Amino acid sequence: DRWSALGESSDAEAGRRVNGLRLHVLCDLNGWTAGHRIGILAGRPAPVQVAYMGFPGSSGTNAIDFAIFDRFVTPPEHADHFSEKLILLPGSYWVADYGRAELMDEGGVLGGSRSDHSL
Repeated sequence: DRWSALGESSDAEAGRRVNGLRLHVLCDLNGWTAGHRIGILAGRPAPVQVAYMGFPGSSGTNAIDFAIFDRFVTPPEHADHFSEKLILLPGSYWVADYGRAELMDEGGVLGGSRSDHSL
């Protein structure tokens, strides 16, 4: 319901601030990509911590409880290679609204401003 900039905070301070929000679920969207903040999750600021979108692999840590993927990115038989429990979505884990294709140009690029797309 609100935005909190944590970029200048240390992982420990950011974790305390997140913990103070009393979230039920904290979702990490970066994984081990550039600028990641997995150190925040290492302090367990939320009772359930989930990875989604940013990194299609295991974090290899006990800081993240669940990873949301699909059977194409992460075949079920690879579950033993993950430190997280897998949540495998039907279809693709990548969010796309192909029903709004009329908003794309000939090259498949979504044009216009954010407000043109109700964002």
